[in-house]
Amino acid sequence: MHPTTLLDAGIIQWFNDRWKTEMGAIDGHDLRFIDSLLVEAPPRTLVEIGCASGLSTALLAMMVDQTGPASITSFDLGKKFYVDPTKPVGYLLSEIPALSNVKTEVVTGRACLAVPERFSPQSVDFCFVDASHRHPWPVIDTLVMLPFLKTGTYMVHHDPQMATNPRKHETGPKVVELLLPADVAVFPRERLADRPEPALKTRKIRDNIFALRRPADIRGLASRLAPGFLLGWDLPWHNQPIGAKFAERLRHFLDAHYPEDVGRFFGIGMERYNAACKP
Repeated sequence: MHPTTLLDAGIIQWFNDRWKTEMGAIDGHDLRFIDSLLVEAPPRTLVEIGCASGLSTALLAMMVDQTGPASITSFDLGKKFYVDPTKPVGYLLSEIPALSNVKTEVVTGRACLAVPERFSPQSVDFCFVDASHRHPWPVIDTLVMLPFLKTGTYMVHHDPQMATNPRKHETGPKVVELLLPADVAVFPRERLADRPEPALKTRKIRDNIFALRRPADIRGLASRLAPGFLLGWDLPWHNQPIGAKFAERLRHFLDAHYPEDVGRFFGIGMERYNAACKP
């Protein structure tokens, strides 16, 4: 019989002792939502895109350790925590109690396109995406991860509310959320209404997280997401165009897994974006 929650007193205390708003990580509301998904179908192979401090990685590890065995692989382009460069990516993993049933690995300098090198199709049963929130990177992360998720399992996206932030708005997660068909989208308000609300630290905002349930027809879902590439891409702070090598690898991946329009729409959006990046 599966537990009804994995948020025991030790995990709640560990979280509350370390969480701060400026970390940019999941808060207590988000953690309750993730907990509701994990207890429904305890995963064995988890992938995280975007590690940062390692707060979510550590929490996933402590929670899944109760239902393991399992493994967590977290990818991050950076090597240092972006909020505090004196600390390495994933540093909070060193602060968790010893794990009995979970193996964790943090892979730095790599992002979603490293997944095909390490995992076989439909071998992952939980994915958490919390990397670049600039559009279209969450769309890209989603399309790259879909073939590797088992049918019926969850991919979670964080920070759709950043689209409304007046100081630092990044629209990527909100674009994914808005393009998802209703039959695959999963939201906190649907999952948490009847669940206990433990004393976890939170932001003032809610509904800053959502999930999609991987359908059998990922080609159809990709066709629903692909028009997002035609929307205006969020320009980066460094005004750097998409490199030809990355674009070629991604286009090859998209063409291999999805209808032709998916890669074609990416190419159209990239050309517009790169033109906007030119001085």
